[in-house]
Amino acid sequence: MEPNKKSLYFFTGQPGQGKTTCSTALGKTLNCTVIHTDEVYKAWLKVNIPSAYRFGRILIKRQYPNLWHEEKRKWQEHLTTLILDEIEKANPDIIVEGWLLSDLHDDLRKDLEEVAYLLEVKMHRFTANTSGRQIAAYRGKYDVVNSHLRQIMNELHEASRCDYVI
Repeated sequence: MEPNKKSLYFFTGQPGQGKTTCSTALGKTLNCTVIHTDEVYKAWLKVNIPSAYRFGRILIKRQYPNLWHEEKRKWQEHLTTLILDEIEKANPDIIVEGWLLSDLHDDLRKDLEEVAYLLEVKMHRFTANTSGRQIAAYRGKYDVVNSHLRQIMNELHEASRCDYVI
C-alpha cells in the first residue's frame, strides 16, 4: 500500500436506502469531505442542460436515463474531475454518495483508483454490502444508525487502510 494514498468511499444504491444518512454521519465521524452527487448533478444540469433542469431537480432518477450518451459522459467527467480535485485537497479521506455513481464509466473509475483506494459500499433495502459480506444498514431510528455505522466502519477498517473505528 502506498502510505500517502487517500481512501475514497463510494456509497451507492437506489434512492431511499440510507446512502446520505450513513455517508453524512460517517463524514462527521471521520471529519472528512462528503460529496452528495444529487446536489452536484442538479447544479451541473442547471448550467449545462437548463431545459432538463426543471424536471431533473425533482426527479433525477427519471430524468437521468433520458440524457444522451454524450451528455452522460460529460456529467461523469465533471463528477470525476470534482472528485479528483477534492482528493487532492482532502485530508485525510473523502466520501462520495449517490445512486448516480453506479453508472460511472470504468475508465473514469480507474482514474480515481490511480490516486486513491476506492472502497464501494453498496446500499440495499435493509443491508449494505462491503467486501462481499452483508451487514445491517440504516433503516429507521438514529440509534440504529449509530449501531450500523459502527458495523460499517469495522468492515471498512478490515477492507482498507482506514485507521478509524467507531
